[in-house]
Order: sequence, then C-alpha cells, then structure tokens
Amino acid sequence: MISVYLRPDATQVVRAKVKKGILNVQESKTIEKSFLPDMQANGAFPEDAPDLFEEMFKAVLGTVKAKKEEFYIVLPDYLFLMEDCFRFDSDSDIRFHIESGVHKSIGDVCYAQPIITAPEPQQRLATICVLSHEVADAIYEGAKRCHIQLSSVESAGISFLRGTGFFMKEELSLYSFAGHASFIGYSSNGGLFKMDTPELSVSYLSSLDEIEAEQTIRQYMIEFENAAHQTFEFLNQDLPYTLMMPQDVIDKYPALLERKAEDHELPSFIHGTDYENNDEWLCVLGTLLQSIDFNDDKYADILDSYESIESGNVLPDEIKQSSKRYQRFEDLTKYTKFGVFALLFACIAEGAAIGVLSNIEIPKDLQEEYNNAQANTQRVTTELAVIHSAEGEHEYPLDAYEAITSRIPDGLKLTSFDVGNPTKQDNSRWVKAKIFADDPLKFQDFVKSLSDAKEFQSVSIPQFNTDSGTGYKTAEMTISKGKVGK
Repeated sequence: MISVYLRPDATQVVRAKVKKGILNVQESKTIEKSFLPDMQANGAFPEDAPDLFEEMFKAVLGTVKAKKEEFYIVLPDYLFLMEDCFRFDSDSDIRFHIESGVHKSIGDVCYAQPIITAPEPQQRLATICVLSHEVADAIYEGAKRCHIQLSSVESAGISFLRGTGFFMKEELSLYSFAGHASFIGYSSNGGLFKMDTPELSVSYLSSLDEIEAEQTIRQYMIEFENAAHQTFEFLNQDLPYTLMMPQDVIDKYPALLERKAEDHELPSFIHGTDYENNDEWLCVLGTLLQSIDFNDDKYADILDSYESIESGNVLPDEIKQSSKRYQRFEDLTKYTKFGVFALLFACIAEGAAIGVLSNIEIPKDLQEEYNNAQANTQRVTTELAVIHSAEGEHEYPLDAYEAITSRIPDGLKLTSFDVGNPTKQDNSRWVKAKIFADDPLKFQDFVKSLSDAKEFQSVSIPQFNTDSGTGYKTAEMTISKGKVGK
C-alpha cells in the first residue's frame, strides 16, 4: 500500500502494510515538488491535469520501492466542494443537501459519508465529503496511464482524524498553504466540517502588516468558532488549534502561538515511524487505516458507541469495484505462485528420495504389509467416492461469498454470513445472511442486484427491524442456490 498526500507545496509518500490491525510503515519520503494543478477561475481543473498526475505517479514510483501496490491519494480540503455535517433521515436528504449546497447535479460529483453519529436516539448526523467528478477522473486517468491501481481518494481532514487514532473529542485545525487555507472542525457529537478562508493563506497574511494580519487571524477564528457552535450545538471554549502551516508563520503571530495545540502522539497501531513532527505525517498515514474496523468493540476506548467511523473514499463505485477485482486477482496470483513453487519443491524432493531409496532392498514381510495397505487404501478410496457421490453436492462457499460481497452497495453492511444446509435436501435456504443499512431502500437495491446473479435462484428478506439506538434498519436474508461450480 502506498499513500500520497498531494499538498500545494510538496508531496508526501508512505509505503506500508496493514496486518492484524497494525499499520507497519516501511518508507516515508517527501518529494519537494507539488503536482497539484492550478484551479481555474470557475473552480475546474485544467485540461492537462491528467498529465500532472501521471508525472506524479511516475515520481512516486521512482522514490519508493513499489511493486503492484495499491495507491491511496489524499487531497487538501480546499479542493473539496463540500465537507459538512448535518441531520438527516434518509439518503435522499443527503443527496438534496449536496445538490443544494454545491449547485451541481449529483451525477457531476462523487462523495463519501465517513462519519455517522447519533448522540441522541433517532437524531442522526452525517458527515459528507464531496469532490468534483472531473477531479477524480483526472487522477484516475493519470493512474491508468502508469498501470497503477488507484484504490482511494480522501480528504486530508478525514485522513488526519483517523490517523490520530482517537475520536472521543473535539478538535479544531487550520491548514494554511501559500494560496489556500481551510479551517476543519470536529466533534464526536456532530461530525466534521470545513470552512475555507483564503484570507488566512500564507501569501495573503504576508501581504498585510503584522497588526492587520493579527486582527484578520482573530476575526476568522471567532467566525469559525461561531460556525462550530451552531454546527455542533455544544463546543468547549478556547480549544487549541492543530496548525498545519510553516513554523515561521506560527511564530510571527501571537494569535496562532497562544492557541497552538501540542503535537499528537501516534496511536499504538502505527508502527515503524520516527518523525520529528507527527502531525505533519498524520494525513498521509491515516488514509492507510481505512481497512481497520474502528466500530469493533475492541476500540470502545477511542470511539463512542453512538458514532461510526467509515471510509472517506470518494472514488466512484466503478473504480472501487475495479479495485476489488484487482485485489482478488493479485491474491489468487500470489497463492498460485506459492503452490507452483511448493509443487516444484515437492517434485525435486521426491526425485531425490527415489534416487536414494531405489537402491535399498525392502524386507519381504514389509513388502507384503505394504501391498496389503495399498489394497485397503484402494477400497477406502472407492467407498469414499460412493459417499461423495451420494451426497451429490458441494456448497461452494467462496462462490457465494464473492457473489454477495462484490454487490454490496455503499451504506449497507454484512454482519453475518452462513452457507450450506446440513440435510443436503433443501437448496432454498442455501445462504443465510444478516445485513443493516441506514435506508431500507438499499435492501431493495441489494436484493435486485443479487437476483441478477447466476449463482442465486431467488433472494428474499422475510423480516426486517429497526435498531432503537441508532435508527438503522436490520434484516435477515435467505438466498436459494443457482448455478455454481459450473
């Protein structure tokens, strides 16, 4: 896995692996060049944006040891059309909020829902991150030209939060670059939102005298904290700020120095690092933690029970599905290669053994025992063949699991999976699964998608319920066997 944080002033790269809930960092590098295209006046990317991203991928491949790695891209928050948290009842509320907020059709954007929180029963709040479709397309085009597997595109704010490894908190951040700046506010009781403030960019502040710059900083801090109070309903006073900006700029203004937060400690599940400043690397580290299920009970000391942390990956579904198929192919190739080498080794060992043992004379009584054992083995093999023939069935659990998981829509989760029937008589309940979703319409979409699969003959949901704590819909699903193993 390789993550790349595309900053306007540089490019950070991390190569790592996640194993048993631990992120093991193997390389951390900084390329002293930015590959972000300059935004046009209308907010669009220039036509040569894919060329820049292609150059970026080539530069990364020349910087770290990469071989068939998945790439996780992190973008600065100012590139996102919207990062907001709000109350909602259904997916249609989310789509309406996006379209009315960014003034674009839902088909022109791609979005993710990385945080759901419900501090009060039946009152859920969603955090959404919205990116222009053309930005995702430009990055994907650059990756495709380099034969790179693009698996994720996330915002810096979401990735940073995940990288801190602690969610039961309130946190304010300011990201300031040469020509752009954004405030990020987070609360476990509300979610995450941003406020773009180009007036706090490094270049704009440097154009003011120190008194004007100081006043400007304090003015926008007050404005942002007022917005945070309205968004979260409750916020502690005088919270410190995580400041993602040059240290010499921080040192220049008392308004920043007096509110600067302490550097974060890395969580216990990030290994192999020795950074002078952890905060500078949390954005590029956090995106690699998407596979960790923080909603698991073992993370109860870092995440409130009413909050859910998910992926902030805004890549369109067709690219995500391509990533899943690629990963399955890579896993199959890896195990196939292992099997070939193991078989080759066994053949060599057997050949050597034959060469040695062929010259050894076997005693007559042992030879007779061996011949009897061979005859008995043949009879057992014949009887087993009859038994398996009588069973007349293979449950094909991998076929069923892959057919189901490859069709799971966003916002729907699989909580249990059971395949097979002990009696071997009834295929109508071949698969039994439990699912939950934030919108019952997703159950219908899922059933329709599964019904189109050749592996299943019929799909039904006998009953569904509503979880009183979160408002989520839960359902038990039964699926009959179709054409498998053929």
